[in-house]
Amino acid sequence: MAKMTDPARPVVDIIGDSHTMFFKADFNSVRRMGINKRLAFVPRVQQVNAASLTGVRRYASTLRLKELIETTAANASHLIIALGQVDLELGFYYRQAVKGEEWTAEDYIEFLAEIYAGLLEGIKDAPCKVALKGVNLTVLSTPLFSRKYLSRILTEKAPEDRQAAEKKLRELMLSESQQNGFHLDFNRRINALADQFGIRYFDINEKIAERGPAGRIRQPMRLATGHQPIRFDHHLAPTIHVHRVHLDAVQTVFL
Repeated sequence: MAKMTDPARPVVDIIGDSHTMFFKADFNSVRRMGINKRLAFVPRVQQVNAASLTGVRRYASTLRLKELIETTAANASHLIIALGQVDLELGFYYRQAVKGEEWTAEDYIEFLAEIYAGLLEGIKDAPCKVALKGVNLTVLSTPLFSRKYLSRILTEKAPEDRQAAEKKLRELMLSESQQNGFHLDFNRRINALADQFGIRYFDINEKIAERGPAGRIRQPMRLATGHQPIRFDHHLAPTIHVHRVHLDAVQTVFL
């Protein structure tokens, strides 16, 4: 892997939750993806596991996410911020099933958009080019998979509450189609936010969506089965294709 100080290639800083792992690239993985020449950029990924937009609101967050983004923006030439997946697939349900709050998908999107706007306001004078990455189509496909996975994650610190959480999730869980609609509505909202702040936006959903025999994306849009994980997880399956489309997207949005 080339040194980060390579003057011929820009460093693209990428900050986000655990889903940013797909932006990582070393020499062997790039060759495995079929990229036979060096990348036009150097990805520098700052993967913050469990990072969420709600964690951006305060410096007191144990992840210090807002501080990390502001410091990076002040020193970077190119910056990608990738947040929201944790909020939509976990936070939305945690606030209702565990904390007892009531939210509609529409109100939750606006809540998150306000947080994002506050973050972007704080870095609007930074010298770097900024892009926001939209969230992926959901892997929460079947009701049983979704409830079992979410109840386990939401009650990780209190496993004795798991059965009650799973029961509550039966009432709260959006269908796969509704969850994807939630994600796509969120993406449209942050795309508009990017336009408002004069920065860039991208997502990879057209590259990972299920397609019919003629190659057209099926509607309503859903994640192709080949990119869904077999184990209890909410990450895309770590395929060559998934890694490749992340790197291709960076090149398209900036270079």
